[in-house]
Order: sequence, then structure tokens, then C-alpha cells
Amino acid sequence: MCCATAGSTGRCGIGKQQASGCAVATEARLPRRHSEGGTRQEILDAAARVFRRLGYARTTIADLAGEAAVSRPTIYAYFGSKHEVFRALAQRVGQEFLALQERADVSTPEKTLRTTLVAYLDTYVRHLGVLTVIAHQALSDPEMRRLRAEIHDRPNRRHTRFIERLVAQGVADPAVPPAVVSEVITGVVMRFAEEAAASPERRHELGEQLIVAHRRLTGMPGGMGKSRPREEETADAVR
Repeated sequence: MCCATAGSTGRCGIGKQQASGCAVATEARLPRRHSEGGTRQEILDAAARVFRRLGYARTTIADLAGEAAVSRPTIYAYFGSKHEVFRALAQRVGQEFLALQERADVSTPEKTLRTTLVAYLDTYVRHLGVLTVIAHQALSDPEMRRLRAEIHDRPNRRHTRFIERLVAQGVADPAVPPAVVSEVITGVVMRFAEEAAASPERRHELGEQLIVAHRRLTGMPGGMGKSRPREEETADAVR
């Protein structure tokens, strides 16, 4: 156990050099909660693979360190526990879903619809393993339940606003409320993601089916390629 008398030899018999070493060791164990360096991202990349392969309960810090090719003290330098690693990973996945609408092509409603839905499906396929673990953990962990809800709810709210704006513009005429359409589309994406992960060659086909399903649910005509004079409002709808 390290002594607090770093400047001189105290009752615990630790000299200046030893105390300095203790301070370094103690600092190495403290989580660098605000670090965004490459090592932190590499650890999260490795964690995604391990949690997908082993699940949450079976994964250990040693597993994470081995996959990331770093030492266990290095893991603890960035995260205080396995739970912190998983929470950071879940938050990163959630941010990626939110960023989809920011990158959407908003030149026409049709392009906004297509680019957003295809990107949503691709992102869900890419993170399917982690999302499955998050869903499992959400059954018993209130924090994971909140994170899972956030991953789905915030994009759904943006999607709902997009549909509402299309209705106001006379572009869409959904048979059910826009919020219900958003929930249904999310469910379809989740199911199609499982199929696309199992059969990657069907990814394009499933993406097209998703777009057709969305058009039918919202009452949008197919192949809307003309720019609309109020396209700036369409851009606002996805923000």
C-alpha cells in the first residue's frame, strides 16, 4: 500500500523514489474518463467483438485486454470496470444511429428516405451482435434499459418529425399516426437486419423491401425524384 509522504521517508519507510513509483502506479489505475485517444477506440472496437462472441456475463477484463492486444492495467487506465467498457460501447453505438440523419441526402424527400433507411439497416446489421447483448442486459440492468430506449427512441422521434413534415407538405398520407409508422419501421429494420446478417447477399433486396414498406405505410408515391421548393424544410425534419 502506498504512503502519502511522497517528499521524504516517513513512518511507512517509503523513500521519495518509491513514493513516486507508487504515485505512477496509482495514476495508472485511475480511469481516464475523458480520453478519446486511439487506444480507447481500439479497446472499444475489440470489446464489440468480444461481447458479440461471448456475451456480457462471460466476458472478462482479461478477454478484452487479449482481444485489444493490451495489458489489463491499460484497460483500467481508460475504464474503471467491464461495465464501464460496455456502457461506453453502447453509447458509441447510439451516437452512430443519431448521426445517420445528419448525413442523410435531403435534396428530395425520396433521397432522404432512401439514404436514411438504407444507412439505418446497414448500421443495425453492423452492430447486431452488440445490440443483441444490450437488449439482453436491459432485462436486468436499468441503465442498459435506458440506453437501449435511447438508441431506439431518439431516431424514432426524428423519423416521426420527418413524416409529420411530409404530411404537412402534402407528400405523405399515412394510414396510422407517424409515431406508429416509425415504431413499425424500426421493428422491420430489426428483423431485416437479422436476415441480412445471416444472408449478406440479400442486403440490397431487403433494403429495397424496407423502402417499399415505408412508402406504403406513409402513403408516399414511389420514385419521387423531383426537388421540392421547400426542401429546406425537409432537411429540418431530420434534425
